[in-house]
Amino acid sequence: MTTERLVYLNDNYIQEHQATISVYDRGFLFADGVYEVIPVYEGQVLFLHEHLQRLQQNIDYLKIKYSINTSSWQTICNKLISSNGPDCPIYIQITRGCESTRNHDYGPNIKPTVVAYSLPPIKLGGSLNNSPIKVITLQDNRWNHCNIKSIALLGNILLRQEGKSVGAEEVLLVRENGCIVEGTTSNYFIVKDNVIKTPPLSNEILPGITRQIIIALCKKNNLRLIETNIDNEQLINSDEVWLSSSTKEIRSVGIVNDTIINNGKAGPVWQKVANLYIDNIKQLIHGK
Repeated sequence: MTTERLVYLNDNYIQEHQATISVYDRGFLFADGVYEVIPVYEGQVLFLHEHLQRLQQNIDYLKIKYSINTSSWQTICNKLISSNGPDCPIYIQITRGCESTRNHDYGPNIKPTVVAYSLPPIKLGGSLNNSPIKVITLQDNRWNHCNIKSIALLGNILLRQEGKSVGAEEVLLVRENGCIVEGTTSNYFIVKDNVIKTPPLSNEILPGITRQIIIALCKKNNLRLIETNIDNEQLINSDEVWLSSSTKEIRSVGIVNDTIINNGKAGPVWQKVANLYIDNIKQLIHGK
């Protein structure tokens, strides 16, 4: 018998089978909303301020009428963690809300729909034990506001499924100018001659929180990192390739399309940065 998870929905805590929304919710009809995935390890929510800050920026960009209270969201997260498990990331979704019928236009007094629940558990440092993965590159056909963490993810989904069909665990996306900007569910880094490189932030790239933490850790530990455009030639000729996200941590890549990277093995710079990232989380958890 499966234990039901607790869900937060519009100021109420309810069992997941009771968590329902209107068929007229604009998130359901138009993907009119934004989301966050926040890591949780050993009962502690990590980088909450950074995730909520990005969420508020996205809410404001979409002109959804909702103001985030960090203290309230800490309480919500703690309640979900207590009920659903100590290592389950928290998913938050805020849509513009619903009105009495389907309409592209929306009124001035529409009330947002606010949802949060726990995702399946992720073991801290699990990425350190995973073998390097295969990725492919595909032409990026998404919209031009990929910096917004929108729930409108159909472009990402279709591209990711195309990658899955040929055995790839991620797809890196190529813009019309030839620059490879990010993955469908991750940011990415390459290493060449001990220099770490990652694409600069723009409207074409989600400003990942894990990406942000990695950059800060590299600077703190005197690892050379530059933000620069990366094309296919640079990618396939790199010494190392990694992916980063809140749920992936930092994953090493062994194959890009048909090119084997670093003999298909995780590289030494990845090993150092991945350990720095996990150690940083342990310090945050244990206060050491």
